Amino acid sequence: MEITQNKGYIAIIPAVVRYDKDLKPSEKLLFGEISALMDAKGFCWASNKYFAELYDVAIETVSRWITHLVKKGYVKSKIVYAEDGKTVLQRKLWAMLPVLDEDEDPIDEKIKGIDEKIKTPLDEKIKTPIDEKVKENVTSNELTRVNDKEINKESQLKNDFEELWKLYPRKRGKEAAYKAYKKAIKEGTTNEEIRQGIMNLLEDIRKNRTEERFIPYGSTFFNGKGWTDELGSEIRFKTCGDNRPPDMDLSIFD
Repeated sequence: MEITQNKGYIAIIPAVVRYDKDLKPSEKLLFGEISALMDAKGFCWASNKYFAELYDVAIETVSRWITHLVKKGYVKSKIVYAEDGKTVLQRKLWAMLPVLDEDEDPIDEKIKGIDEKIKTPLDEKIKTPIDEKVKENVTSNELTRVNDKEINKESQLKNDFEELWKLYPRKRGKEAAYKAYKKAIKEGTTNEEIRQGIMNLLEDIRKNRTEERFIPYGSTFFNGKGWTDELGSEIRFKTCGDNRPPDMDLSIFD
């Protein structure tokens, strides 16, 4: 005689079952049906005939589905025999979810998770699409942080260069100067070294009253690493007023 099975309202199919490529879609659905039919004691009484009629398939087909689920460790099956040890009274099915033990009082609040009693695929660290998604999210976040760091670094370089460019007396070839500046920083030159080099050049220009036409363009200064030049000597660029012959000793004409 078929035993009436109380139907549940919620079917649960965990990710490890949903994304198992070894399972057929119908087997995954059956797992969910078993989880929905588990009553207060935590197991399902439904027979293969019940499932066959529910899904309009042969009883043998249902038997193969359940056998596969049991083999995969997603469903536990137990046959209850009569006192003679031969007559089958009923079969109990468990979807591997946090459930009560079959012999515990339903009122007992000590719910036993399957991880506490039976080793299931959940314990075997199966890599599921969920795991891959988490990995993708982590990788994406890491890339975002790296990109943000590079953007901040570029922004800082540009700001530092702009401050130096404001100081430089002959502003021409800015784009080429910026490329040379970035290369110098990458090679180990500090921003302060370059700034000091510009300050030295400004001081040299002031002392020697150097004409603008003799001051190197900004691109020339940065490409030639002008901050490494030794300035401050008595030799200076000549101005227009300096284009005179040197003083001569006229005593040779006496």
